[in-house]
Amino acid sequence: MENVKSSLLKKVKRTIEEHGLLEVGEGVLVALSGGADSVALLKILLNLALDYQLKIIACHVNHRLRGEEANRDEAFVAKLCSEMGVFLVRRRLGNVRVKSKGESLEEWCRKERYTHLEEVAKEYCLSKIALGHHLQDQAETVLFNLLRGSGFAGLRGMQPLREGKFIRPLLYVKKEEILSFLEAERVPYVTDSTNLDERYTRNRIRHSLIPYLKEYFNPNVEEVLARTAKIMALCDDYLRKEAKEALLKWRNTAYEDGQVISLKEFSSLPIALRFYILKILFDGLVPPGRSIGFKHMEMVITLCDKVEGTKYLSLPGGISVRREYDELIIEKRKRWQSSEDESSSFLYPVTIPGTIYVKEAEMGLSFHLKEEKVFPFPENRKVAFFDYDKLTLPLAIRNAEAGDRIYLRGMGEAKRLKCLFIDEKVPKERRRKIPLLVDRKSILWVVGLRLGVQAVASEKTRRVLQVEIV
Repeated sequence: MENVKSSLLKKVKRTIEEHGLLEVGEGVLVALSGGADSVALLKILLNLALDYQLKIIACHVNHRLRGEEANRDEAFVAKLCSEMGVFLVRRRLGNVRVKSKGESLEEWCRKERYTHLEEVAKEYCLSKIALGHHLQDQAETVLFNLLRGSGFAGLRGMQPLREGKFIRPLLYVKKEEILSFLEAERVPYVTDSTNLDERYTRNRIRHSLIPYLKEYFNPNVEEVLARTAKIMALCDDYLRKEAKEALLKWRNTAYEDGQVISLKEFSSLPIALRFYILKILFDGLVPPGRSIGFKHMEMVITLCDKVEGTKYLSLPGGISVRREYDELIIEKRKRWQSSEDESSSFLYPVTIPGTIYVKEAEMGLSFHLKEEKVFPFPENRKVAFFDYDKLTLPLAIRNAEAGDRIYLRGMGEAKRLKCLFIDEKVPKERRRKIPLLVDRKSILWVVGLRLGVQAVASEKTRRVLQVEIV
């Protein structure tokens, strides 16, 4: 049994040394739930305390969501720390009803728990907060983020050191090793019953998806996913570093609420680097808890590449992007936009199938992909049919902008939207509220008025996109 202990201590110490998790004489706060992972973490750090001359304190956060079981865990942790001679700080979470709209219970608990841990660490002058995540947790995180459509930043998973204070000494240790260590040391632990509740996505990944992958694809899938996370971290770090260096060249054109970028210089960079530059800029401008998604960044890239057409985008989080001559300007909308522009400008990314409500036009639009033949298509201003294979995705719904043009049937050249609105007798005050369906290349439909010709469905169309006012 001594081999189990010594082997595990060597592995953890190697992680500590390779990633600089601990310095001699540091104070460490151990997040102690009472489960196997956190109990093993506390026991291991106590074994290494002499090597690093550590000051160790434990903190238990009672989420107050599991009734008597939660109180049982708190009592267990108190008894365990008393027996181990470890000072314990107890905290309880506040009222769950104060969580933000749209925030999951899991996310709210996590955020509150970390807040308490940081407060306790600061109160007791502890420089590190130790968390019990292990190799299987890393594999689950990578899969979870992959299923959400994350890029390098999500697929890198958790890191051994975060923000210079959160450390994960067990990140490369298998769950089996943790359990063998606790058995060898005869250290008890408790089990959280919610870890078996498959209403939670992570639990379904842990209990259903990973066992399926191990049985039918690769018995070592957890190690493979953990290795993938390391590779993704290297790629993410490199691209982030290159993006920051590129931004340093434009530091003279940066200001508190935005950034001015040379379109020529920006467009000459590899597209992956352009996405990272945008991500860094957006992350610095949007409010906490908000983010600009991949679809929106694609639209900014398209805006840079277009010679004519849209010159302005209104993005979530109060961000505006506009192209002026040879410059791309990214900033908080309130800095430059008039109140009239603020209320009338809009942009909605399109998901197929899906329905979008355009509040500015008080109108809903539904999108459906149809394989069956519906030719000839009914003539109705409330529905439009497009050849899906001729579209240049992604699609979006936006307002009209100065200089917009549309190619109409029977016309040899593009018609200015201003002239179209005059012909259709659309009042001036309504023109910017009329939705336009656009792809990357052109205006497809002035909704409810006229169709463009570039991607209109025909009898040869194989896949029909039906767009209907609902």
